[in-house]
Amino acid sequence: MNAYCKAAFHIAALLAAARAAPLAGQSIQATVTSIPTSATRLVFLVDGSGITSPSPSVRNIAQGTSSVIQSMGVPGGASYRLRIVATDGAANLLSSGKATGISVSASQSAPVTVALSGVQVTSDASTPGGAGNGTPITLKFNIVDAGGALKTGADWCWIDYGINASSLLNRAFGDIAAAGNDGVQCSIPLVTPGVGSTLYYRLGTYAQEFLYDHVDPLL
Repeated sequence: MNAYCKAAFHIAALLAAARAAPLAGQSIQATVTSIPTSATRLVFLVDGSGITSPSPSVRNIAQGTSSVIQSMGVPGGASYRLRIVATDGAANLLSSGKATGISVSASQSAPVTVALSGVQVTSDASTPGGAGNGTPITLKFNIVDAGGALKTGADWCWIDYGINASSLLNRAFGDIAAAGNDGVQCSIPLVTPGVGSTLYYRLGTYAQEFLYDHVDPLL
């Protein structure tokens, strides 16, 4: 039994959150580089230094934009974390990046640079390359996400699957666990279909903290 997978990442509607009002002129000034040429939107999320319920902000950009500068007002403090994701016009998640340990002094702007990199998904070596019909197996996928868009212990993953590539009508759910160095692992238990010689599937997962604008991006 052979298989292919396509990673799917969901980011949905606006998540409201209370946060302290920043002082005038007090901000994190982010230079975002390595933006994919097909990107049309960036989503920014700042937490740390007392911000426990962060709210994302969104910036629309023209295709082909390679870098931008974005200013985000914050209260004075240390150990801020900034995470950024890039999506295209079809709401596909393209890349992510982050900066940590950011300190902002009163009435000052703290400059940071964040280089985005593509989210990568690979099958774990423990995932079987074949199995008999009606056999219990576990599919594992390693996801490299430099921006930390996926939150272990809160987000979850799934596959839509079937024996016909154009008709993935079944769904199986799994969990996300930390995998080290900007990585997470999705693990999904599954009983293979009772008929058919090939299992087709599409991997999906939510990035709950980046919910915005009632948009549901997929990669």
